[in-house]
Amino acid sequence: MMKYEGIKYELVDTRDDVPTIVILLGGRKIPIHSRFHPSREAASMMEYFNPDKYNALIVLGVGLGYHLLPLKDKLDTYHTIVLIDAVAGIKDEIGQNSLTSFLASSEKIKFIEAGNPEEIEEFLQKELDFSIISGIHVIEHPVSVRSLDFYYNPARDAINKVINRKAGSSAAKRAFGNLYFRNVMKNLAGLGSCRPVSGIFGKFSGYGGLIVTSGPTLERLLPAIGRERRNFFIISVDSAAPVLVRNGITPDFIVSVDPQPYVHEHLSGINTEGVVRVLSLSSSPLAHSGGTVFMSLNSHPVSQLISQAFPGAIGSIDSLTGSVAGDALCLAFKLGLEPLCLAGFDFSFPEYKIYSRNTSYQERYSKFFGGRFLPIETQNLNYIMKSSRGFRFSGKFSRRAFMQYRESMEGFIGKCGIRGLMNINLSGISINGAADCLFEDFLKSCSAGGIPGRDGIINDAVAGADTIGSSIDMQVILGLLGDRKIFSELVNSSMEKVSERKREKLLMMAGGK
Repeated sequence: MMKYEGIKYELVDTRDDVPTIVILLGGRKIPIHSRFHPSREAASMMEYFNPDKYNALIVLGVGLGYHLLPLKDKLDTYHTIVLIDAVAGIKDEIGQNSLTSFLASSEKIKFIEAGNPEEIEEFLQKELDFSIISGIHVIEHPVSVRSLDFYYNPARDAINKVINRKAGSSAAKRAFGNLYFRNVMKNLAGLGSCRPVSGIFGKFSGYGGLIVTSGPTLERLLPAIGRERRNFFIISVDSAAPVLVRNGITPDFIVSVDPQPYVHEHLSGINTEGVVRVLSLSSSPLAHSGGTVFMSLNSHPVSQLISQAFPGAIGSIDSLTGSVAGDALCLAFKLGLEPLCLAGFDFSFPEYKIYSRNTSYQERYSKFFGGRFLPIETQNLNYIMKSSRGFRFSGKFSRRAFMQYRESMEGFIGKCGIRGLMNINLSGISINGAADCLFEDFLKSCSAGGIPGRDGIINDAVAGADTIGSSIDMQVILGLLGDRKIFSELVNSSMEKVSERKREKLLMMAGGK
């Protein structure tokens, strides 16, 4: 990975008897601090340090740290401090500075020197704990950021990406922590009869896979998918399943990881017998009815406990993208399917539509809000304009949340090194790492003339995967959950502000005493 080690600098004496740092860039000499009295920068930044409100601090642009002198008396009140600078070795220079050496010697302060955006993102992902952080403040050293914008602009984007992801996870924990935990407790009762998702990994190598989600452009692909489905396997997210089934197409796999009960609405009223369902331990228990269930572990603390007690026994399709579509792609990749292609991944509102017809979302919207004088097309447009707030990307109406979702998908694709991924992009927004194509292009890459013994391949893969109860001892899991100390740690990691009464009720669900 690229390092910014090419940045040269020199130290120059000043009237304060401490040096200033001068960046040597393109034949220019750029002083990062005053050439005369660099220590005076402390006063200019004093108002930026407010640990009572923000107990986490990230600084873009450190130089020799004169603007950070006010931190000396506030270190104990911060939980996390991260200093990011473009110059490799800047911490050593600070360590020799009579005024700012405390920055280099403090155990509370972490440095990122000349790290590229990926390294910054990875470091902050591990370092920032939003269950402890009450607020986070990102401050920029104006001269550093302005002079070396080619470094600090991507660094800023990496910081924003992590904060948005972490804040979303923290918000989800506050909003759904109790629901996640209760689902886990209910699903544990039937865990032993489920099958481990790892049991089907690699069993579909050499066959094409189509990952389907419920974007509006899916509608236009349905005739071709139905006509040619014998040539590939279909992995559907739960919301796209009714679109497929009501158009005579039965998916091979349905992925459902949402904890909320309304996911049952996607699958109610359609025949999914024989379809392989892949769920997470925190999925809604209502998603378990019908079809063979394969279980995947995720980042939930109870899932992690099971993973530590029985490493590799169940497996995971958790893509860490925060979306069921990302997990569906992860499943397809781990099944060994190749080539892989995306359908309905629009990341926008193409043709002024919200979802494909026959999704539970669109049907509910039509039923409650459609009418003679205000048809659903008008309602869709009103929703789009309100939801997007006029936001456009590549000239298409979208939402900032869609762009974050797209970025997380791109990160997953790059991290896994998924090669040859295609995206049937009819009128949506492209995704890096997936080549735009037509359905015909994907079909040409699949097995010509259909997959011989297609149904038998699925049946053999399912039959070859023993139940979870045959490979792990459920009594061991229940015994760990029955331990009050372990259970309390799990509860504290799973949700916020748990009353003692609620804690006791959850403990009883887990079989604790």
